Amino acid sequence: PTDDMRSDHVDGYCICKVLVQNSPVLHLGDHAIRPLGACKQGGTPPPVPNDFASIMGQKLPPRLYYLMLHGIISHKLPQALAKGEWTDKSQPLVETRQFRELLNEVAGYRQVALGLVAQHLHKSF
Repeated sequence: PTDDMRSDHVDGYCICKVLVQNSPVLHLGDHAIRPLGACKQGGTPPPVPNDFASIMGQKLPPRLYYLMLHGIISHKLPQALAKGEWTDKSQPLVETRQFRELLNEVAGYRQVALGLVAQHLHKSF
């Protein structure tokens, strides 16, 4: 393997390790968003790398995690803002006129929902 391939592999490994060790988790005991490694209540969380936001993106507001956890809003809303597109994995095998009309009708509701969520997010979204 070339040096570039080795470097890419090491970078990928390091990013994966950081994401696994520092994944944001809602801790129900004190309703706080902390890294996965900070399991003990009242304990000090492990240090998160300074450039973590460049890997994971900006932290979502705790209220948004709360709403997603309780099923009030879908996880697809912040995901769509982060990706810049709405992704639907479930589509019919044959596209019909009725399905296309349904998508057009739902688009307006999605835009309103995205706007309501976006006003409470970090500017980078």
